[in-house]
Amino acid sequence: MAWVKADMHLHAKEDVTNTFIKYSAKELIDLAAVNGFKVLSFTFHDQLYYDEKIIDYAAKKGILLIPGTEATIQGKHVLIYNANREELRNMKNFNDLRSMKRQRKDILVVAPHPFTPLKTSMNGSYQKYSDVFDALECVHLYTKLFDVNRKAWMVSRREGKPFVANSDLHFKQLFGSHYTLIKIEGDITANKVLNSIKKGNIRIQTTPLKPLKALKAVSMNLINKEF
Repeated sequence: MAWVKADMHLHAKEDVTNTFIKYSAKELIDLAAVNGFKVLSFTFHDQLYYDEKIIDYAAKKGILLIPGTEATIQGKHVLIYNANREELRNMKNFNDLRSMKRQRKDILVVAPHPFTPLKTSMNGSYQKYSDVFDALECVHLYTKLFDVNRKAWMVSRREGKPFVANSDLHFKQLFGSHYTLIKIEGDITANKVLNSIKKGNIRIQTTPLKPLKALKAVSMNLINKEF
């Protein structure tokens, strides 16, 4: 039994919606390997970035890549893992997502930045569609005085859903300090990782940002129209 480091909400310059990102997926894999990560997922906006070349490159670095995307459903962002391109193309609304989950028990769905001011966050829509989510995400951009994760934490406890930490990386300098430890027995596989998350066999590793660093990160996002 081992605890493995995972960050499953990552963007890179291959994400066609984020033209301001300078680092490549391979550069991020290199950085993750140096920092001891064993599981990553590239979750580009409405794009499944997952092919043999990048899978093999990650594997040579000792990293398992899990197929993922940050899909836009009815105007809201949703993290979906282990779905294929055809399934994602055919998914137009939350009812389609419900249907897909009934047919595919090996899919994981997470609410990213669920109660932040982002217009793409679930916020008031969460309760209506809460049944489709297996977990909620702990946001990287928070400080001791301004913690946007409080409501998500309370909802995760109330609903008995795991609370996962991902970097939602858009700027490489923010990588490595906010992630999830996942308990895995034996070889690391996608099914084991996703099942462990669903069962709550995880621990989050996170530290509040210092105010100046948080302000800089938010400013960079605003400049690049991420908010």
